[in-house]
Amino acid sequence: MPQVSQDDIPWVEQRSPNDRFHTNRKHLSLALGGVKDAGPWAEGIRSTWN
Repeated sequence: MPQVSQDDIPWVEQRSPNDRFHTNRKHLSLALGGVKDAGPWAEGIRSTWN
């Protein structure tokens, strides 16, 4: 399994359409080789925010 330092992964800011809510996250699964929006059956992650 690949290893990635969390300090090397950039923070990604995501905002709601009306700019009322926002969150900051790190895409750890993508950094480890996962596929965005593929779902767990395809060894990816599902994104609720596009």
